[in-house]
Amino acid sequence: MDFMTVANQMLSLFIIMIIGYVMYRVKIIDDAATVRYTRLVLNISLPAQIITSFVENRGVVSNGVVLAVFGISFLVYVISALVGVLFIFVTRAPKEERGTYLFMCLFGNVGFMGFPVIVTIFGDSALIYAVIFNVIF
Repeated sequence: MDFMTVANQMLSLFIIMIIGYVMYRVKIIDDAATVRYTRLVLNISLPAQIITSFVENRGVVSNGVVLAVFGISFLVYVISALVGVLFIFVTRAPKEERGTYLFMCLFGNVGFMGFPVIVTIFGDSALIYAVIFNVIF
């Protein structure tokens, strides 16, 4: 893993975000376009990336490894839930905000930016593990 490769990937993602923000602020894109782009990423690009990962790694990852990753993922989310409940207790979160705090402890935004970062750091073959892990999500 090369630091400059990771830094370049993060910089690329940051620049894309800045361009999107500027385009929105100068009214090149509007709320309707934002919704359409989000649908494009969620309904076409992300599933295509996931399917490609599975097709490219067919036969490479054994059923035992898939089950192990599922088990680890399940365990991580159980522990995250316990940490979330502990966090709510320790911070004495207001009753109406507890669900939000628990949700924040359990779920992160790993699809939009997480998958490209994983591919950059660990390579294309690692994406299948992230996808399997993310199924429990």
